[in-house]
Amino acid sequence: MRKLSLLLVMVLLGGFALELAAQEYTYTSAATNMHRRDPELNMTKRWLDEYFDVQFDWVVTENQFEVLNVMMAAGEIPDMIAMRMNPVQLATYADQGVLAELSVDTIRAVMPEYYAHVESFGDPRVWKYGEIDGKHMGLPIISPWNVYRRGIAWNAQWLHNVGIDKVPETLDEFEEAFLKFRNEDPNRSGSKDTYAFTAPGDQETAPAGFFQEIFGAHGTFAFQWIEKDGQLQYGFTDPGTKETLALLADWYANEIIDPEWVTEIGRKDGANDVSWKFANEKIGYVSSLGSDDSEWDGGGHLNRKWHMAHPEHRSYIYDDPDCWPDNCSGQGHYSIIAFTEVDPDAHASVTDYHPYVNGEPPIGPRGDAGMSVRGLQPLYVTFGRQLERDEAKLHRLLEVLNAIATDRALYYSAALGCFAGDTTQVCQEATPWHWIPWDGSDYGDYFGQTDEWLADPRRQGELGQNLAGGFSTNPFWVYAPWYNVSRGAGGVQRQMLYDTIASQNTVEQPLKVALPSQAEYADVDKVLKEFFYKVVLGTQSVDDYDDVVARWRRSGGDVLTREANAWFDSVK
Repeated sequence: MRKLSLLLVMVLLGGFALELAAQEYTYTSAATNMHRRDPELNMTKRWLDEYFDVQFDWVVTENQFEVLNVMMAAGEIPDMIAMRMNPVQLATYADQGVLAELSVDTIRAVMPEYYAHVESFGDPRVWKYGEIDGKHMGLPIISPWNVYRRGIAWNAQWLHNVGIDKVPETLDEFEEAFLKFRNEDPNRSGSKDTYAFTAPGDQETAPAGFFQEIFGAHGTFAFQWIEKDGQLQYGFTDPGTKETLALLADWYANEIIDPEWVTEIGRKDGANDVSWKFANEKIGYVSSLGSDDSEWDGGGHLNRKWHMAHPEHRSYIYDDPDCWPDNCSGQGHYSIIAFTEVDPDAHASVTDYHPYVNGEPPIGPRGDAGMSVRGLQPLYVTFGRQLERDEAKLHRLLEVLNAIATDRALYYSAALGCFAGDTTQVCQEATPWHWIPWDGSDYGDYFGQTDEWLADPRRQGELGQNLAGGFSTNPFWVYAPWYNVSRGAGGVQRQMLYDTIASQNTVEQPLKVALPSQAEYADVDKVLKEFFYKVVLGTQSVDDYDDVVARWRRSGGDVLTREANAWFDSVK
């Protein structure tokens, strides 16, 4: 009898445990792009809920932290805030006491695959960046794009025309090419109407990003913190900055730099911006390319303008160049070859040669080379403080996020909706996507819309063009290859350029947080920026460098330097 009673108790307890395991948790979530679709019609949300047996109630904030702040002030704290907080925002909300602690041990135990992903970037300090007063306060989201630099391109025909048969590598070779671009009629116009390069002068951050590769060749970046001998120092205070300014002043005096660089339009459709000048052969070198620019597909900002200026070059991508730009579907003989060759006569196939070629940052007098990247400066998904009181609920949410972020199929289902072969009930209504093998690529399959979905009238109706309106349900954007390659040939080329070019010769910014006195000394760089312009334009001597740096130090630079190193010491 006693054995029977004990068995009955065990069965009842076992049933209770199964009921707990099967509990459907409901989460409020403030995430990006929620304003694009009615949550009740959004099939990706419904897929997510059904597949993981949870319920997400979206908090519509339209990406505005102001709306979120009002909600929190009223005591309405979402369970998950997937709006990618920067370190300053993380500290602000942690200080307000609205966030749950999320220890690294918890991430390691509950999200082992995601923990390994973060670890794979090789920065032992990465887990320190999310600490506030000794507590780790969020889930780090590391974008691989932060480790890719801006692209560099040379006009290959110009190099060939002035007798240069390889892409310049050293700073001396850069200078040689630049002088020839100005003085030896590289565009064969019969006039002295060309310059070597320019800078995007209209940028709000000007001149912080100007001539970055030239500073990098001297081992510094003027308006960023750099690491030297285990300590942080502001790049302008490094002697390499003085060397760079002297060289730029000499180049400007020798008419290498376009005189419009101070007010140049950086990037704007329908304008004579930096890309327009490169495409229209006013300059022969550019170092501010984004990934779209570097693709030879006509879709990038630069390529669109290049195709306008050089319609004959549409044959590099289209079987019928006249298709562009209206209807080129199925017209491509797409090349995924990196743009690195100069001499057009050395190539048998048109797809082996391109009118402009990718380059690397120049190697300087002491062997330095590189361009600055943000690197492992995470943004954060955070969780409402109420989840600290319900460990099981928090852990289930972390399990869902771990699966989405580390399983390619789940990543895209959570982002785009139903794929062919999905057996969830919601996917019986429509199946817009299927995977397509990509022959000849090491990057995996890509996805496309199914014929059934293309013919489905609901695409323009209640379900919307792609069911989700973007990556609405997915708080992660962690795998650049997944995103790029899944777009097909253009994405493969983009990822190839990233892997073979944009990931080389990079220097990571070492300071990952806002400094305590940063707001107080917001104008401390003003004296440096004025000096920068005056020296390059030739209205002030570079010999005043030491006095200008001393003024910066007295005006708050020394305070910021102490704070930067105090933080740096804390994460070593």
